[in-house]
Formats: sequence, C-alpha cells, structure tokens
Amino acid sequence: MSRVVLYDCGRLMARAKSATPTGIDRVDLRYLDHFLNDPDTRVIGVAQKRDALAVYADGDVRAIHGLLCKRWLDRAPMTRAEARATRRIYLRGKAMGLGPKIVQALTGARFPASLRRRLVRVEGPVVYVNASHKGMTKPALFAALRDDLGAARVFFVHDLIPIDFPEYVRPGHDAKHAVRMRIAAGQGDLAIFNSDYSRDRFAAFAAREGIDPPPGVVLHIGVEPHFFAPLPQVEDRDTRPTFVTVGTVEPRKNLRVLLDAWDILRARGGAVPQLRVIGKRGWVTAANDGDFERAASMTPDVVMLDRVDDGRLMDELAHARGLLFPSFTEGWGMPLVEAAVMGLPAIASDIPAFHEAAQGCATLLDPADPGAWADAVVAWAVPESPERAAALARLAGFVPPRWDTHFDGLEAALARLPHVD
Repeated sequence: MSRVVLYDCGRLMARAKSATPTGIDRVDLRYLDHFLNDPDTRVIGVAQKRDALAVYADGDVRAIHGLLCKRWLDRAPMTRAEARATRRIYLRGKAMGLGPKIVQALTGARFPASLRRRLVRVEGPVVYVNASHKGMTKPALFAALRDDLGAARVFFVHDLIPIDFPEYVRPGHDAKHAVRMRIAAGQGDLAIFNSDYSRDRFAAFAAREGIDPPPGVVLHIGVEPHFFAPLPQVEDRDTRPTFVTVGTVEPRKNLRVLLDAWDILRARGGAVPQLRVIGKRGWVTAANDGDFERAASMTPDVVMLDRVDDGRLMDELAHARGLLFPSFTEGWGMPLVEAAVMGLPAIASDIPAFHEAAQGCATLLDPADPGAWADAVVAWAVPESPERAAALARLAGFVPPRWDTHFDGLEAALARLPHVD
C-alpha cells in the first residue's frame, strides 16, 4: 500500500439521506469512489469536528459509499433495510464528534490516538483530501495536519461565488467562504479546480489576500455514464414544444428572467411553449423574492417539478427543444454539459464558465435581457428551426469531459506533490 488518504467524508455523511445529489455531491462521491477502488491507497474516512479530526469506522465509510453509489449513480431505490442502515451511520457520524471534543478538552490533542496508531507504520505519503468545501474554517487544524501528521492537504475548489457575488448567497456565507479559501490558498499543498474560471477567481482572491497559492490543476468534472446511453423512444407528452431549466430556485440561477420572458410570450398572444423548471425551492433574497410563487401561478405555461432523479431528468431533456440556463454566475455548468452529451442544444447566459463548459456549442445571451430570451425561445420552438439546427450542428464538435481523464490528471498532480515528513 503506497499511500494513505484521509478523505473528508463530512459532507457525504451529512447528505446521505438525500434522494438526489447536487453537483458537489457528485464530485465528492466520485473522489471517494476513486480512492476506495485504488489498490495502492488506504482510505481513512475523517470529518472535522470543531478543532479536531474524528475518524469514521471503515465499515461505515464503505457502507455509505456503496449505498450512495446505488442511489445516486446507479439510480436504484434503497430498500427499507438500506434506509435504516443509512440513518444509523448518519446518527453515528453526528455523535462521533463527542469523543474528539472531550479528548481535545482534556489533552489538547486534535487527532484521536486510533488515527495516530494507524499511521505509525505508514511508509508512503499521507494525504488529506477535501472535495466538498465542507468545514474548512479552523486554520489550526489544517496546520496540525501537516505539522503533527505529516499530511499533504488537497482541496477541490468548486467556485468563489459567495466571495465574488455575496448578493446571491445567504447572509454571512461570503465571510465563511473567504475563511475556506484562505485555508485552501495559504495552507493547501494542491488545489483542484473544475474550470479555468474558478482557477482564475481563486488566483485573484489569493492576490488580494497577499497569499502565495499552492500549485493547482484544472480538471473538468466528468459526465455520468448513463447520460451517454441511448434513450428509448417515447411519445410526446404534449403537442406544444417544451424547454427545460435545471437548478435550485435561488437568486443566482435567475429564474426571473425566464418568467419575464414567458410573460412577454403570453402578452404577444398565440401558442406559448411550456417551461419546465427542475429544482427545489432555495433561499430568497431581493433578487428572487416571489419568483417561486409567481412560477407556480403561471401553470400550465410554467410547470414546477422540484428536484428529480437522473432518470426523470433525462426524460425531460429528451422531450425538450432546448435547455435554458440563465444563471448570473457559475463555477462550471454541469447541466449544460449533460444536455450536450445527450445531444440537446442550450440557450445559456453569456458568462465565462459557460464559454468553457459549452465549448462554443451553446447560444449565449445577456442574463438580464428577457426580450432576448423570449425571441430565442420563439425561434427554437418552430419546426425545422434554422437557429436550433445551427446549434445542433455545433454539438457535433462537443468533447465530453470524462471521469477517467479527470482522475488521470488528479493522479499526475498528486505524484508531483513533495513528500511531507
């Protein structure tokens, strides 16, 4: 066994009861899956508990990995026994911070003796990996990971949206995320980015903070294999064209511009395409106050579907004329890429991440111009639309990002890490 990976499972354990994964969840699970399936890696599941590190039982880590792969990747329902097992593991994870808290209060130790014993005979490198942004608020803990355990620290940076656009997040989240990014920039030994845009924003943040950041590598997020599978032929659910938008109803996802566009279409008279909104209700600020209720009042022209699993998502995309993605900002653009893999063209915001994720295949519009969105929807809705045909033609050149390529790049980056004693 050539290395030990201290994998931060805190988010996966907290999210284990969720029926569907977020984008961060997908990355987090894929990273755990990669390390657990590497014969040269010993995985120890850990979680941050205040200023200490707690350790999960190996059986719990492997059990949650298997259950979440079944639920989120294989899209298979959990049995009642599996649901009960998930809850037991979740509750053990919630309770396990008590031990490290007591030990730290009595001795000042940040790491349980059981973890130190497991690392005594390790000859290869020890690497702490956090792929979820979970925690990352205690600089002293991350200093001790290196100084006391000799561990290199690897952080996946998904985005800096709370820092760059605090108006789109919950109050106080900008300051909390700034602490996380200071730790990643100042104490990380390697940073992984999902896009050039995220890397550039991280570099700008580090420069403002006067921090010399660690080496970094951009690794685009892979597409799950089932999005490549051909879909069965199904009858249309409606005679009118449909468009799909995917994302939590939160300020930066900008559902409002689509609702404004649909109001324009309704005011013009005649047939109106249907907008199908896939995403749970999120937090509310002035930027989206009342949008959820407004959308619900616009049926049947606007249909709210809440969060759905990948099978239902693929079915919705298969019926649609196009994906609509009007975000004000993103770190990447997972729904954009998934739709492209399925051969569905997209109308999206003209923002840096979408230039990168769409590879020039999407039609990009001003996210603050509902008239432009209304005009594009009308143009794409008609049979034999030349605008949509041109978008479909561009998709022929789309190169899907794949997980095997992602992890090849990760291993190359990890191999360049200096050994930490």
